[in-house]
Amino acid sequence: MKYWGKLGIVSMFAGLLFGAVNVQPAAAKSKQKTPTNPISKAFTDMTSTNIIKAQKLGKNDDVTFDIVLKPRNEQAMYQQALAVNTPGNADFKDYLTPAGIREKFGQSTTITNDWKSYLKQHHLQADAMDNGLLLVVDGKVKNINKTFRMDLNKATYHANPLQFGKAKPKIPGRLSKTVYTVVGMADHNSSRYFFPNTKVQLAMNGAQADTTTNFAKKGGYTSRFTDRYNVDSLYGQGATGKGQSIGLIGLGGVQRSNVLHFWNHEGASTNPSRLSVKQVPSDMVVYAKQLIQSNSMETTMDAEYAGSVAPQANVRIYWSESAFPTLVNAINSYSTAFNENRVSALSSSWALGPNSYMQLLKQRKVLTPKYADLYNLVYAQGACREFHCLRHLVTRARLSTPLRAFMAIRY
Repeated sequence: MKYWGKLGIVSMFAGLLFGAVNVQPAAAKSKQKTPTNPISKAFTDMTSTNIIKAQKLGKNDDVTFDIVLKPRNEQAMYQQALAVNTPGNADFKDYLTPAGIREKFGQSTTITNDWKSYLKQHHLQADAMDNGLLLVVDGKVKNINKTFRMDLNKATYHANPLQFGKAKPKIPGRLSKTVYTVVGMADHNSSRYFFPNTKVQLAMNGAQADTTTNFAKKGGYTSRFTDRYNVDSLYGQGATGKGQSIGLIGLGGVQRSNVLHFWNHEGASTNPSRLSVKQVPSDMVVYAKQLIQSNSMETTMDAEYAGSVAPQANVRIYWSESAFPTLVNAINSYSTAFNENRVSALSSSWALGPNSYMQLLKQRKVLTPKYADLYNLVYAQGACREFHCLRHLVTRARLSTPLRAFMAIRY
């Protein structure tokens, strides 16, 4: 876990997603079949079954959203991410801390403090990440509406990154000019934002389970992984994960006793201090409380196997309490892990929807138009420091030219 894994550029072109519908005039009586518009098909598929919509927010409900600040030199940041992970480069392994990212690329402490002070005057609480690129904001609906001159129940994105209603908010220019985008502000628009509930698969089909595997081999289940990935050679060198920490991003929590029981069965260390949980600021909690999973099977299995394959490594779960994989929850999960700077590997146990779904939300003006660029920004921060990413949020993506440093996403 001493390097950033080889990742890749995700390339999906808008032309493939927004295929023009070539409708022939009636008089021509053309027999050509009208091409299917992918966005229309995605919407039809997703809304042909029950869908999950946000409940109307009350004026005293609490909401979380993110203000993403502009990096001072975005391209230089990407080049740095590549350089520190390229053998032979003068900057190879010259990793940055979150504070180091702020110093070179983020907004100054003065700017983030000014933002926090301004929002506090409007009864909103903001926490700034150490990299100077993200403010996580929490507050009551009535105060958010007043500050941004909008109605959260009807919010949509505009050309101005701080406008979500008919009028632009009156935010000081010294602050507004630092904004890259805002995430999560339109997630509560029940007439436009939705989740399929769900016959539509939001991830690619995986390989079929191998039902012929001898689960009892070597007295445990962990050998399924260690055999497939030839881990025994590392065990032979004394590698056990000692001194390392594995981060897991999950939509659910775990019952500690279940994880420790499994570790005991697999012969891994059962020191309770190996397992910890960090709650991540999350969106959509207001109407999704019935879906909060404090004992998730998915997260439990991830923690069990991470801690048995690396039997002495610590396992830290970044729990986004909301069960909805929204963009703001994804950004907050990764950013929290990067900001803590305490895990050396990070795996995500959930994924956002396919690009057709994300483009649909963007088209309906309830998702930031910069959502793909925002991934670049977040992943580059992980690549600038000594970090190994095991699995990613993006699904149904076409991979091309490999990069060692980070996942640069282009749609």
